[in-house]
Amino acid sequence: MLSDRRYPVPDNEASRLDALARYAILDTAPEPVFNDVVKLAQSVFAVPSSAVSFVDDDRQWFKARRGIAFAETRREDAFCTHTILSDAPMVVPDAMRDPRFRDTALVVRTPYIRFYAGAPLTTPAGFNIGTLCVIDSAPRDDFRSRERQQLAALATVAMAELDRRAAYGEQRHADRLEVALHGMVSGYGVIPTPVEIPNISARGAMIRGALPQLQRDTALILTIRNTVVVATVVWSREDAAGLAFEGPIDPVLIARMNDRLRHGARSPSPAPAPSIVEAPPLLV
Repeated sequence: MLSDRRYPVPDNEASRLDALARYAILDTAPEPVFNDVVKLAQSVFAVPSSAVSFVDDDRQWFKARRGIAFAETRREDAFCTHTILSDAPMVVPDAMRDPRFRDTALVVRTPYIRFYAGAPLTTPAGFNIGTLCVIDSAPRDDFRSRERQQLAALATVAMAELDRRAAYGEQRHADRLEVALHGMVSGYGVIPTPVEIPNISARGAMIRGALPQLQRDTALILTIRNTVVVATVVWSREDAAGLAFEGPIDPVLIARMNDRLRHGARSPSPAPAPSIVEAPPLLV
């Protein structure tokens, strides 16, 4: 139940998670443009740490990070959980003086966050699915209006790349339908149905096809050749659904599955990622 959460949740949470799932970004490998964005943020704001993060159902996951040792955190510990509640950047000058954060794990233990600033990553439909954030272990009270605008501009760059990536992915999928993975979904009260699996990671997958009626939180069994996975429906529509696995799949197996998709495709090589210099200019 959302009311049981120990952190604030946006009013549009279900639709927000649906939007996040459609980007198929979670648990993907590092990519140069996102790495460049966090590197630039670290330099512009003179901070030891920066990240592009996505706020999932119960965790914060970092697509790109500098100065941060871990790949994800619990959502209840994440400053970004609060940033996505608004369309404006959020700044915490001193976390030890903020009742929202002073007792959280990331403040009282490594990395001992004192200063935080984050700008939401907002989809064209208006859903805040993640953030671009910068952090420091020392408090700061000099993050003014101009810096907030600069941070928001960099978040726009990251979101533009995400949209470019998604648009290319849709076209690539259309070009390779015949080489997608195939499997079977079944479960209690669910008619066994063959499905196509265009995207899969260690923690979840997208399925497509003439699906049986699925609701959010429906329990499923996904069978791919000799691999059987227990999954839960995260979002669903008539022809597609996003699944979260009960336990992570062996990453080596996932790599082999995705390798089959990459090398079986007839589509052209990925469009070159734009460099930072092609992005809207930062305010100076």
